[in-house]
Amino acid sequence: MGKRWRILFLGAVAPLFGAGLPPEYSEREAPVRGAEPLKYLVYAPRQLAAGERYPLVVYLHGSCKECVTHERIARESGLRMWHGYDRNVQREPTFLFAPAGGTGGWTREPRREKIFELIDGLLEEFPIDRRRIYIMGFSMGGAGTWNYIQERPDFFAAANPQAIGGGVVNAEAVKNVPIWATIGVDDNADRIDQLTANVARIRTANGDPRGAATGVAGVNPRFNIFPATNHGGAQAKTQELPGFLDWFYSQVNDGNHAPNVRFIRPAPSPEPYQRTVGATVAATDPDGSVDRVEFFSGADLVAVDREAPYAHTFTGLAPGPRRLKARAVDAGGKSRTAEVTVLVAPVE
Repeated sequence: MGKRWRILFLGAVAPLFGAGLPPEYSEREAPVRGAEPLKYLVYAPRQLAAGERYPLVVYLHGSCKECVTHERIARESGLRMWHGYDRNVQREPTFLFAPAGGTGGWTREPRREKIFELIDGLLEEFPIDRRRIYIMGFSMGGAGTWNYIQERPDFFAAANPQAIGGGVVNAEAVKNVPIWATIGVDDNADRIDQLTANVARIRTANGDPRGAATGVAGVNPRFNIFPATNHGGAQAKTQELPGFLDWFYSQVNDGNHAPNVRFIRPAPSPEPYQRTVGATVAATDPDGSVDRVEFFSGADLVAVDREAPYAHTFTGLAPGPRRLKARAVDAGGKSRTAEVTVLVAPVE
């Protein structure tokens, strides 16, 4: 590809991560047509098993005048999160790629062209699992994330755009890309409105007319609006989400798209239900068929329905708030889970 890389392992640089930058990082630089060279970091985990392939994470930082050096981009928590910050411990060996782009944005050519060229080069250089390429970005990086999954909708296994609306997203192009979008409630109102509209548009493309309700895990995309959180705070709040890394690592771009599932009833209500609650679920698979819907009361599997309309009557529910779940599983084994919490009346 005509790449000219300057590679320097950073084991001897000034401490940035407590005891120093992990030696798994390499510092690189690539020419960009008509622009300044692009500096970027690559994290290559050690102790890889022969013949195995591993995930790659692409991290795009937010607008930052100082983010034009290797040293500055190394401080970004959205990059460091993937190796346990200063502990440098990974859930599983994971390659990381983080360019240092300043304030120039990620969506204009030739920068976007160069980013994809570098990613493609990493796929040739390292034992990366092409089915598990993940992308995330904050603010300006979130805009890049939205843009990149539209540019290559069949390329990324999962995406997390943070604190940005994303313009008018092509819902049909990205509806099957697993997305977890996040933003703070105290962010700019236009950003929130734009992101809400895009989530609703993608959910509608996936058969869910309910709009951009938060906490709906069963229909792509996932969506969180963090209370008491401003624009800058959304990055840290995203990293604190329960199951965030589990969700990323579970996504595999193997040509089989996960089904979508949602409760038609019961609906969340301040009025208590009796101990018997009827449930009906809508479940669809974008590229095949739903094999079954599993119904759970809390963590307990209580019923399985293999034919639409998928339904179950929950009985004997204890008083108080009760979490009901429906897990749709397709013929290829992929699944999504919808949840609803109902209030059950006391026994008289």
